[in-house]
Amino acid sequence: MLPKVAIIGKQNVGKSTLFNRLIGRRKAIVDKTPGVTRDRIEAIVEWGGKSFIIVDTGGIIDDKKNPIVVGILKQITSVLKNSELILFLLDARHGITQEDETVYKFLIPYRDKVVLVLNKIDDEKIKRDMETDYFKFGFNKIFEVSAEMGRGIGDLLDYVIESIHSKSIEREESIPVAIIGRPNVGKSTLLNVLCNEERAIVTEIPGTTRDSFDTIIEYENQKIKIIDTAGIRKKAKIHNLLENISVIRAKQGIRMAKVVLFIVDALDGFLSQDLNLLKYIENEGKGIIVLINKWDAKEKDEKTFDNLKKVIEQRMPLLSHAPVISISAKNRLRTDRILPMVIQIYNGLRKRINTSQINADLSEILLNYQPAITKTEIPKVYYATQQSVEPPTFILFVNNPCLFRENYKRFIHNKLRELYGIDGVPIRVVLRKKK
Repeated sequence: MLPKVAIIGKQNVGKSTLFNRLIGRRKAIVDKTPGVTRDRIEAIVEWGGKSFIIVDTGGIIDDKKNPIVVGILKQITSVLKNSELILFLLDARHGITQEDETVYKFLIPYRDKVVLVLNKIDDEKIKRDMETDYFKFGFNKIFEVSAEMGRGIGDLLDYVIESIHSKSIEREESIPVAIIGRPNVGKSTLLNVLCNEERAIVTEIPGTTRDSFDTIIEYENQKIKIIDTAGIRKKAKIHNLLENISVIRAKQGIRMAKVVLFIVDALDGFLSQDLNLLKYIENEGKGIIVLINKWDAKEKDEKTFDNLKKVIEQRMPLLSHAPVISISAKNRLRTDRILPMVIQIYNGLRKRINTSQINADLSEILLNYQPAITKTEIPKVYYATQQSVEPPTFILFVNNPCLFRENYKRFIHNKLRELYGIDGVPIRVVLRKKK
């Protein structure tokens, strides 16, 4: 495990800007609106041949009645306990404010590992006007930086590396898994269950999660990287830039993932937006598990579950392979089935079948199930091969692709999946004219 370094401060002091500067790319959402960062976001920083994990956190404010604020403070406390070093960030242009005093009191139990960082020193005038009041906090080490301009960042990184005795980065293979669904369907609750800790803020307010962030867990000696994402709304319901960015991030999460955990609210059923997202995931060629959450709260009979599965099969025939699990993330109902299925699907995505085996099996299929003959020409399949994995893609060389009907193509899809045991995995079957 790499050591962790946390960025702590009031709202709008530039924590996310500093986070992006340290990792060398835009991962945290940066906006002038206070309170943009709510969940903590983690990334690996490499400097001087060594590395550590940097953690961006939500802004600390004194509002114990707000459930989101309470969630942020609870999460920050967990971060502080598990961090080797804490960067206490202040806005140098405004001096010490009452909000900074609130943050300082919050950090007192951890003061031995706190470093004061004065941000937004963008010109020499601000530097000359700085007062010595910052020393009243009692921190011996104070760094002056401009996260936006990049000033002072190298000196800060040198100190961080020296202080935490960082180890070399270990690049171990992990399975990228994205948690996707509309707002307030239980994505963050499921993330916390899978991680077995309170990793994301969970409230009843839709849209609590705005960023996508990654968490590494280990199951059965296999590392799994879980990408939690903001809820995706219809375009007409995206009212501002932040929500638009969240949609982009969620779709990026799908593209980066190998397996997608798609959550549907059992009380709402499948809405048109859910079906649009399922189609997007299918087009991206990702493994998928459909999770019907809040199952304990739904009025149901013995046919309810089967009826929901039929909606997918009827509206999305190519997703009929996707396993469907009814769960309650809140009560951990059947959540223990998820990670074993993730590993199974991931292995299916990477499965490769040798050409001789494919052609032997295809000959058997064609012997028993010939494609329909047209009036003009007899459809013929000459041979087949697997072109690639993730997803498994098979090329069938034929005399004329136009002669094969869609229902026969779906039949070949299903037979190949059945033969090679790749349930939950999209496969591609491409008909190509033999030259």
